[in-house]
Amino acid sequence: MKKTGRPLLLISTNKEERNEIVSVVKELGLGYVEYLDFESNKGNAFIKVLRLIKLFVLVLKIKPQKVFGAPGLKSKLITFFARMPYIIYMRTVYVNSEHYPFISDKIYKFLSKRLRLRLFNAYNADFCIVTNYVTKNYLIKRGVDESNVLISGPIWLDKYKRIGNRNTGKFKRVIYITQAFYAHNLAEAQEGQKRAIKHVRDESERKRLEFYLRVHPRDKSNYNGYKKMPEDMEEFLAEVNSDDLIISTLSTLAFELIWLGANVIFVKYDEIEDLYSRSYEFLNIKAYSVYELSYEESIHSENIFGKINFDVFNVLL
Repeated sequence: MKKTGRPLLLISTNKEERNEIVSVVKELGLGYVEYLDFESNKGNAFIKVLRLIKLFVLVLKIKPQKVFGAPGLKSKLITFFARMPYIIYMRTVYVNSEHYPFISDKIYKFLSKRLRLRLFNAYNADFCIVTNYVTKNYLIKRGVDESNVLISGPIWLDKYKRIGNRNTGKFKRVIYITQAFYAHNLAEAQEGQKRAIKHVRDESERKRLEFYLRVHPRDKSNYNGYKKMPEDMEEFLAEVNSDDLIISTLSTLAFELIWLGANVIFVKYDEIEDLYSRSYEFLNIKAYSVYELSYEESIHSENIFGKINFDVFNVLL
């Protein structure tokens, strides 16, 4: 396997993403230095500038051959001025290209209407490696050249066991997957989620079904009194079986569970109607009102992931 003298600089914003890009780079036999940006969405403007300076100093110190990892305005600016290749890895399923939750999104939206500066498009990289066709379409709508978007498939799921045949309605347990709406500046959606969870829990117990939450790692809401599935991805997936009914809004984890053969129902409620209705329509997903579930609805089975294709990572060589 080809090796190079200078290391890659790996930038990740969550643990799962970090584990995946590290395993890819190790498989390719490349050296690397990590920059963990797990708090990228927190802090005021001053803190964010300090993080930018810290990253810039690190780049000057190690002189990486390429920057690889999560998209972000910091990475985009530094690779632009340092004149080095920038390769993005996006594990998450992105659907709605008209939603601009982050500061870099808002800057790009403001400037693109006036100056059309590609510099401030955090997704404008040498290559964007994504796991599914939905995120590829998202990036194209955000101004990324289609030829620069490569689909790897869900490389991390290949090691997990298939859950088995989908159930026909005889469930024993309901698992509700939460979203980190607060982290995306969606307070109203987060409050609506809390009410929806309580309703589903009460209805599940009334039907004598066990109820568990699988809490998003960045969802910091108080869920005291609820039984919870493991936060660790490997432990969680090992516990899901064909007797479980998974309830979720649009989450990457729900699509991963579909790929593994789990029983997944997508839901909606008033506070996320504007956020998700067009996305559900685009993906041809029948979303059920969380307040009108019979817990015997049709299971969504469409797989949005392509075949696993590790060869796309050769652009790192």
